[in-house]
Amino acid sequence: MGIGDWISGLIGGVSKVVDQVVTNDQEREELKRLMATEINRTTETIERLRNEDVASARTREVTLRNTIGVWTQYASAFLVILSFVALLFASIYHQVPAENATVVNVMIGSLGTIVVNIFSYWFGSSSSSARKQDDLQSLLGDLKANK
Repeated sequence: MGIGDWISGLIGGVSKVVDQVVTNDQEREELKRLMATEINRTTETIERLRNEDVASARTREVTLRNTIGVWTQYASAFLVILSFVALLFASIYHQVPAENATVVNVMIGSLGTIVVNIFSYWFGSSSSSARKQDDLQSLLGDLKANK
C-alpha cells in the first residue's frame, strides 16, 4: 500500500464524517472538490520529493565516483568478497575452536550480507539506475550538441 493509497483512504474516512456533518449538497460537493484538490497536491508533492531524492542519490553517486574513482569501489568490493571466501574456506577446512565458533559464524554472516549487498549494487537496481543515468546524460549531451 503506497502513501497515496493511505492518504486516499484517510480522506475517504474524513469524507464520510463530513457527509454526516454537512447537510447542504452544495457545501458537501465543495468540500469533496477541495479534498480532491488537496489529495492531488499532496500526491504531487510526495512524487516530487521522491524524484528529488532519487536525483540527489544519483548526484551523490556521480560525485563519489569522480572524487575517489571507480577503482576504489572495485578494490573494496574485491577485498570484501575475497575475505568472505577466505573465511568460509578456512572455517570449512580448519577446525574452529568451540569458543570461537560463534565469532566465526557472525563474521561469515556479516561478510555474506555485505557480499549480497555488493552484488545487488553492481548487478541489481543500482546498476540499472546508474546505466539509466548515464544514458540520460548522454541524451542530454546529444540534445545540447544539436542546438
